[in-house]
Order: sequence, then structure tokens, then C-alpha cells
Amino acid sequence: MAVILGSVLYRLAVAFALSSGMFGLEASDLNLVTALLVALALIAPKARQQYQKKKRIKQAEVTK
Repeated sequence: MAVILGSVLYRLAVAFALSSGMFGLEASDLNLVTALLVALALIAPKARQQYQKKKRIKQAEVTK
């Protein structure tokens, strides 16, 4: 499921970068958009783990 979602997001990023009239982006901005998408994909799992860890610590403090 994650592979399909990632593929769809990548295609949307390509379409977004190539649609020149939308936000004034040019075709050369494709690299920037895809780089941001890759960075987000790399950062998201770690951020999610940290959020869940903080949530568990907070719940443990409440139950004490």
C-alpha cells in the first residue's frame, strides 16, 4: 500500500512541478519538488516515532 501511495505522490509532484501556470514554477523546478518529497519521506518515519514516544511518556506520567 505504501508503494502505491508513494508512486501516486511522486506523480502528483511531477505534475505539480510541470504545470507552469499554477504557482509560477518552471519545468526545472521538478528537481526541487521531488527533492522536497524525498526529504519528507525520509523525515516522516523518525518524526512519527518521536511523536509516539512523547505521547507514551505523557500517558505514563498521567497514570502515575
